[in-house]
Amino acid sequence: MTELRAHEISVQTQEANLVSAASFVLKPGEFTVVLGPNGAGKTSLIRASLGLLRPTKGTAAINGQDVMALSPIERAKQIAYLPQMRPLAWPNRVRNIVALGLFSHGAAPARLSAQDALAVEKALQDCDLVHLADRHADTLSGGEIARMHCARSFVANAPLLIADEPIAALDPRHQFGIL
Repeated sequence: MTELRAHEISVQTQEANLVSAASFVLKPGEFTVVLGPNGAGKTSLIRASLGLLRPTKGTAAINGQDVMALSPIERAKQIAYLPQMRPLAWPNRVRNIVALGLFSHGAAPARLSAQDALAVEKALQDCDLVHLADRHADTLSGGEIARMHCARSFVANAPLLIADEPIAALDPRHQFGIL
């Protein structure tokens, strides 16, 4: 069973203390929400817990292994991460961007196995994107892009999913559907 454990995580910059001695444990099957005002350090805590930002103090571990010692692919097999900021690097088709969620499993969008292709189709359906699957991502609205990135994180089928404001850009109908 995959477990993400953060212990006494602190994140500081020269200007500010972003996170102070935060601890938590996340396990599959649980739904955990971190609430706080803008600038409270929620994203910094998530990034430090995933090894994407080095904490000033404290530790984070996935299944007892220090997150900083794991490769990005090893982390991605255990935890799908949907960041708050999701810039598009290039104008690719929606289906191919969703398929990138399988990259940590060795899949490439141009060479999906039958099982991987079915997983991509299910993620497209779950996020109401089937009708947009062959469109280029740079032609989508903000909400459609948000759903595309949700589908990319869902298709990974990782034991844990950490999503930073996953429904912020969505209309109420799609907020409900994603949740």
